Amino acid sequence: MGMVDAVFGQITNALGPASVQILTQQLLIRDILKRRNMVLHSGSSPFEEAHLPSAGITAQPIYSGTESISMTSTNGLVKTRVTPHMFAANVTLSERELLSVQETTASGGGDVFVGSASNLIKMKTDAAVQGLVEDLVNWFLVGANVATDHPFRAGTTATYADILTLNGAYSGGSLTGNTNGLLDFAAPASQTDRVKDLVKSVSNHHYNQFKQATDWDTDGMASIRQIRARCSTHNRSPVAPGSFPDVGITDPLSYSNILDSAKGNVRVADANDNGEVTNEGLISTDIGGLKVHYSTMLGSTALDAATSASGLIYLLNTNYLQWITVLKGDAVPGVSSSPDPILKMFSVGEPVDGRATGSRYIVIPITGFGNLNLSQLPAHGVVTNTAA
Repeated sequence: MGMVDAVFGQITNALGPASVQILTQQLLIRDILKRRNMVLHSGSSPFEEAHLPSAGITAQPIYSGTESISMTSTNGLVKTRVTPHMFAANVTLSERELLSVQETTASGGGDVFVGSASNLIKMKTDAAVQGLVEDLVNWFLVGANVATDHPFRAGTTATYADILTLNGAYSGGSLTGNTNGLLDFAAPASQTDRVKDLVKSVSNHHYNQFKQATDWDTDGMASIRQIRARCSTHNRSPVAPGSFPDVGITDPLSYSNILDSAKGNVRVADANDNGEVTNEGLISTDIGGLKVHYSTMLGSTALDAATSASGLIYLLNTNYLQWITVLKGDAVPGVSSSPDPILKMFSVGEPVDGRATGSRYIVIPITGFGNLNLSQLPAHGVVTNTAA
């Protein structure tokens, strides 16, 4: 028995307008949402952010009280610009798929909608959103969407080409402020790329910290501590000054080196100890409170080639890690209008009834509009060669 209009409409109406709540273990997205680091954007392009290269004044001592105070300002306000990126996808469920999970009433009254189709739609929609979340995080880390390292993909390289990435060797973006990656693998004095539509340089306070370790045994941990200290001096947040950057993201081999270093601080061993350090505090203690995560995407040979080294660790200050999004749903095509600000990374539109070549289906549009962003670049850094 085919799906009659009433049943099809019942499935559609049962879903209603939906919005995605990002409940994910992806560390960067979780940190952004936990800190509510959502930058509301009016929908115009690009997003502009004030940038102060210096204090803007020159102070002078007062001895007699009759001195003339200089009215000259130095290094005035400049702006960084980042264009929000938009991508969209459709979750499509055919009539055959929905019929395959229908159940028959005990009385033999025929096919009825009893919730199984709703579960199928939710499962496919959740999988699509999770794929987008993983894509965003992996792109932000590497500037690539590699199938061998990330089989649960929802898009291609072209989909995310204008999402900002930490990979400073990336130069494939096309929108204002999105051309180059954020964190360069070079000393601050040698950083000259245009990043977020502002040329990097030490003089305009637009650069990131960097150090290449000789190898792990020689100065790997010392290099991480050194760069973290440099980053920390540029943390302007009144919350726990000196305790940032707070997140480290590294490749699996470098992560293993950090664990081995943490084991060296264990002074009492239990007879039943299997040799593994499971207390995350050991890592935090050893790097002064830095919480370290790892990603297999960072272990790619492509990234090693970009850094001219083996392995790396990003040191990020989550006070300055943001997601730029839109103020209202009606500012983005395909998203249901809402009077409330949308503080979400994705929106799921209302399911619609579609037909193509005699086949019926339900289409659920998913829209993403925004961009990941790091502000206050000197508060972030990179250490390379940590897997050597």
